[in-house]
Amino acid sequence: MTCATVPPPPIPPALISARAACRILATAGLAREQARLALACGLAGPPTPVGGMLGYDSEAVGALARRRWADATAWLERSVLVLREHRGVDPRAGWNPDDLAARPLPLGRSALIWIVVRARNGQPTPCLVTVAGFVAGGFDVVGARPEAGGAVLEMAQAGPWFEALAGRRLPGPSGGREWSWWPRTTPDEHFTDVHRRTAVRKRPATRSG
Repeated sequence: MTCATVPPPPIPPALISARAACRILATAGLAREQARLALACGLAGPPTPVGGMLGYDSEAVGALARRRWADATAWLERSVLVLREHRGVDPRAGWNPDDLAARPLPLGRSALIWIVVRARNGQPTPCLVTVAGFVAGGFDVVGARPEAGGAVLEMAQAGPWFEALAGRRLPGPSGGREWSWWPRTTPDEHFTDVHRRTAVRKRPATRSG
């Protein structure tokens, strides 16, 4: 005698499976791993348990896939510090951008000095938290303290600058290192020149002949 099985309840029309959501996000250029991370971090809203699986709001997933790109033009002289979520996230546990901002960050010495000096002069550093290239949050960095594994940033509420970047996607790589400057690779247009001149002054003289 074969035991009868009860099929799982169907997902309501407004909800789609994670696999279907990943297919929608793939149309926006996201790899499967990126799409799953974006879903797990709640960028398309919290998942709804349906039987033994999770359902996602199809409209919210579609809106995420249609997010517009951020305009880098206004940030060419003073870049934004970007923190990237790259760890695996349990979609049932919930995720908050504050969690990423509170972790020790492996900042380079020059970047740490830049942030601290600006903070002491009353000039916070704009900072974004991204997931798979999507902007998930924003802060003003008002200080930093060295700690094992890097530095812990002191955050305050983002200033008016965040309005132009909230709900956008950042052009460029969405994975890789945990942090970077955007859209430039340095915090401002003078940063590279200053460090280049410093390196030249410290370079030992070479003998000819």
